[in-house]
Amino acid sequence: VPLSDVWVAPPPIGDDINNDGTQAQPFATIQMGINTLEAEGSGTVHVAAGIYHENLNISGFVNLIGDGARNTIINGGGSGRVITFNSSVSTNTISGFTIQGGNVPYGPGSYGGGIYINISHDVTINDCTVTNNQAQWGGGISNDGLLHVNGSTINGNSAGSFGGGIYNHGMMWLTNSTISNNSINQDDGGGGGIWNGVDMMLVNCTIAYNAAGSSTGVGGGFLYAYSGFVSFQNTIVANNTAGSSSYNNGYIMYPSINSQGYNLSNDNSCGFDQPTDLINTDPLLGPLRDNGGPTFTHALMHGSPAIDAGSCVASTKSDRIMAAAVVAPGTDQRGVPRPQGAN
Repeated sequence: VPLSDVWVAPPPIGDDINNDGTQAQPFATIQMGINTLEAEGSGTVHVAAGIYHENLNISGFVNLIGDGARNTIINGGGSGRVITFNSSVSTNTISGFTIQGGNVPYGPGSYGGGIYINISHDVTINDCTVTNNQAQWGGGISNDGLLHVNGSTINGNSAGSFGGGIYNHGMMWLTNSTISNNSINQDDGGGGGIWNGVDMMLVNCTIAYNAAGSSTGVGGGFLYAYSGFVSFQNTIVANNTAGSSSYNNGYIMYPSINSQGYNLSNDNSCGFDQPTDLINTDPLLGPLRDNGGPTFTHALMHGSPAIDAGSCVASTKSDRIMAAAVVAPGTDQRGVPRPQGAN
């Protein structure tokens, strides 16, 4: 009977040589679980709590489920990318991990210190933390394929040139996620939080305290390049910094930002132009910390103008990458139901 699930646990319970990867006899490494399922065709690797010092390669229809971002850590050890999705066309889901310690030396091919997604992959990241990774482009994540990020926090990553948190050259959907404290090291780089070159949609996200360059850098929060499609709804872009201070939060090379409304920025560099958008407004964000739920978040402090300023109903504006109205999720990033009260 072909395998569809394997289990992994740290030694001494886990053992790649003597165990068969069942729940009673788990493997010791995640890569062993991946290799076993790719040989079978597809399946899910269930990963117990622990720290795994690995640099993973995934080329087939394999999913990874951890024991929560606080408990299950994949550490690249500063010696290469943590997870690479390459080769064959496939769909993959990663849930419940912290992905850290990736380091791709600067130079050609230095994409995605934490995660790199090949053009042929469709990857979903749920309830994960991607932190303390670095590369030339996309310190945390570099995406050339299809990327869906839900309930996750991308923080403390750095890039040499573009995309401290995320470098997107494919299609990307971010929902209920936080992009915080990422940075660009090069003076004239851009996109401290996100560099986007194709299509991107953000719903119920926070992009805050990212930095781009020390002199002429632009787009501390995000940089939108080329001629793709970018859409924002219920999203805060604030308290980011850039060398070119006129573009602290956003830098838009092409004027095609599509605000779905209910966004907030503490300057006017993001292209938020709907009546329900708030510009030049301080959201009064708390620090990135444990506010409950699987990943760290920025709470709205007492008196924040963002409280009750979002929308829990579908947008009426069209969106070409979703091909449907945008519907805000029924919970926040912590998993707490929305709406609370009337708004």
